[in-house]
Amino acid sequence: MWKPPQLKPGSGPILGCLGTILGLFLVLVLFLAIWLNGWVDGRPPLLAAEVAKQHSLQGPPENIPFDTELSRKFPIGTSEASLLRELKREGFVKDYGPEVYAATPRTYATAYVATWYYGLICTGHVLVAWTADSQGSITALHGNYSHECG
Repeated sequence: MWKPPQLKPGSGPILGCLGTILGLFLVLVLFLAIWLNGWVDGRPPLLAAEVAKQHSLQGPPENIPFDTELSRKFPIGTSEASLLRELKREGFVKDYGPEVYAATPRTYATAYVATWYYGLICTGHVLVAWTADSQGSITALHGNYSHECG
């Protein structure tokens, strides 16, 4: 009759425990990779939360300006530094690609964009673009919200 190989006394529980720890570690690494890529957090930045709430995330892609809402928080004359602080705090990054927002006129000197994912194939985008004078005060401000699936 065949007998399984004998392990050293006490080594069975240790190997089982190491396997469990390794499995939990791999699950944690996978979750962190997904979370850091934004696949879990399907929420828009706070600056655009109200406009996102008013428009369905389903259906055809839309480009929705939200200049009025943005101007309430950052009226013309606000320091560019305070706008930049808020944008960076909410995860916006400098936008270099005009193809991302073809609907946004490129008459603004600076633009930052935030992108988030919801579902498996949908993305939302928020663009904030502005121009500031030599004293660092905002002279023109534009916000655009859009989403697409597919």
